Amino acid sequence: MKKFKKFLLKWLIPIALGAAVGFLIIWLGRATGDNESSLVDAMSENSLFDAIIGFAIALSSLLIGFFLHIIIHEAGHLVGGKLSGYNFVSFRIGNSVFIRKDGKFVRKKFGVAGTDGQCLMSPPDVADEQYQYPFAFYNLSGGLANILISIPLFIIGILISGYLSIILLTFSISGTFLGLINLIPLELNGIANDGLNTINCHKNLNGRRAFWIQSKFAGLITQGIRVRDMPQEWVENVGVPVDALIGFLATLRCSYLLDEGELEQAVDYIKTTIENPGKMLELQKNELLCELLFCELVGECRTDEIEKLYTKTLHKHIKANSTHLSKYRLMYAYEKLYIRNETDFEKALADFERACEHTPFVGEIAGERELIERVNARSRVPNNHN
Repeated sequence: MKKFKKFLLKWLIPIALGAAVGFLIIWLGRATGDNESSLVDAMSENSLFDAIIGFAIALSSLLIGFFLHIIIHEAGHLVGGKLSGYNFVSFRIGNSVFIRKDGKFVRKKFGVAGTDGQCLMSPPDVADEQYQYPFAFYNLSGGLANILISIPLFIIGILISGYLSIILLTFSISGTFLGLINLIPLELNGIANDGLNTINCHKNLNGRRAFWIQSKFAGLITQGIRVRDMPQEWVENVGVPVDALIGFLATLRCSYLLDEGELEQAVDYIKTTIENPGKMLELQKNELLCELLFCELVGECRTDEIEKLYTKTLHKHIKANSTHLSKYRLMYAYEKLYIRNETDFEKALADFERACEHTPFVGEIAGERELIERVNARSRVPNNHN
């Protein structure tokens, strides 16, 4: 049933939308009786043929339109961030990430499950503890860009006829849809959208502070700063997450403890947080569970605990976020310390090394290598999987 729902959302709804637009254009063309100006009517007097052509054009325009509007959306964040005083960090479409290195744009590889793109910007410094900085326009500029481009194209599409009308109307519909699902406060695929982030920043100081830290963190880790070398006050007194933004601080605190080599403290913190997660996103909770599994592997490595943690849900999360260094490190530990298949753990290590070359977050590499060494050291200790 879950696979069917995923198929429905990914394919059947766009196909139905494309078909509806195609049939609508054909109907409008016939209703006006403008046979001389309508390219669709000029092709054939066969209504079925017209419908097929209109459907194919509408569907193609819809799929291409969604892709182009993802780029437009992230470009909108880039412009909105620049106008708000933010500094460029990275620009991602799919798993392709572009960062600036030595004055040039360099392509790296990284993806986040549930997202098709992301423009990361580092916010301006704050002057006081109230964290007053421009966040609304930066968050909303992506969805606004989609809609502002879609409106004039929709108007033009109505005024003309033929294939170009189908293309413009479908392109504007896809852009409006993408803009609205990002502007209306929602949690999509387990991730807070731009509208929800804006609301959370506006409602309370802690949310505004968490968004600022999250954005600053992205800039610093891309520059090569390790997590443990970032301001310690960022990960102190996190408390129960009341929204997704503060949920990020919980995952950041866990990363900080691991980078400090404090695995026992990390385990205690993860267990306490999981028992009372507040409004953390499922993605954030799964991130903590991944690290709890890693700590178990390099610790007591108990079969019952590993099987309890490594569920189908967690496996799916690991696979969906397979471009992350931490996931390669986790799977190396799993293969070497638990499965103990030499071929598999050597492949996992090779995958980790390749990921180090492609990650945009170079500040993670040193800490991840140290955790890899913990795996190697643990492998030299007899393990009976008790």
